Order: sequence, then C-alpha cells, then structure tokens
Amino acid sequence: MKEIQQQIAQRDATEQYRTAVISVMAKLLGIEETESNYMASVEFTGMTQETVGQEAQPFEEVWNMTKSKSAGGWVLAGIQTN
Repeated sequence: MKEIQQQIAQRDATEQYRTAVISVMAKLLGIEETESNYMASVEFTGMTQETVGQEAQPFEEVWNMTKSKSAGGWVLAGIQTN
C-alpha cells in the first residue's frame, strides 16, 4: 500500500491516469471441489490502456477463486500475471 501511495504522489497532476479496458475475454480453466469449498481458475486476456493517448497493451491474468459450500459467494484467492 505504501508503494502505491508513493507512486501516486510522484505522478504529474497534469497527466490523465486511468486504466481503460479495451477488450477482455474470459476462459474457465477448471473447477475443483473439496469437502468444504469449490475452487475455480479463470483466465482473463485482453487489452488495456493505462494512460490517455498511449497505445493499448495486452494482458493475461489467471484469477483463482474459492466459494464455501455452506454460505457466501465467490472470494478472490489470488491473481497470477504473466
């Protein structure tokens, strides 16, 4: 958190920073079941643009999620980036 705060503080206030998702595709890689949980992995690929006027860049991430069989919804357990 401290590192992110430092990066934000270093930005030039005149530049327009934001992340735009240009395209995204999702692919379910698999679901596993344990005694008490479900675990799923979803691969996201696409293009993002980090700064206004810059060229879009490709991204690829795998999101690992878990869900209790007894209650609640899906919870993000981790993100793997390439």
